[in-house]
Amino acid sequence: MRACEGQMALDLFPAADRDWRAGQWEWLSGRPHCVPDSLRPAFDRIWDARPQRDAFEASKCLRHLGGTFQLDGWGADDAEALGLFDPEVPYHVCWDRCWAAARGLAKGDAMRVSRWDYSTDKPIYEGKREGGRHE
Repeated sequence: MRACEGQMALDLFPAADRDWRAGQWEWLSGRPHCVPDSLRPAFDRIWDARPQRDAFEASKCLRHLGGTFQLDGWGADDAEALGLFDPEVPYHVCWDRCWAAARGLAKGDAMRVSRWDYSTDKPIYEGKREGGRHE
């Protein structure tokens, strides 16, 4: 029996659980990101070190270390400095560090960013805004 338009149907036999790790690697290594196979060990290390949800989000930073969106002067060796393997570093901090580098911050300065203030388009280092005001 087919469901008519606007009618809800119950799926008694849902598809098997999705393999998030394999799907994420397929997404990263395929177009348009084109993360090279040389970053696969870093990808696996992220997934081994972090819970699934955090690993899913943190591994997106790999596209800035190789592939279409690679930042100038950045590579696989920078994954550790970004905090990608440290489950104590929230994935959004890793994202903000990549964003800071993409916005022109030197690599060393970008690695120290604890958050990016998108309203002022400036980095925040260790709880301080640019100019010394505390959060």
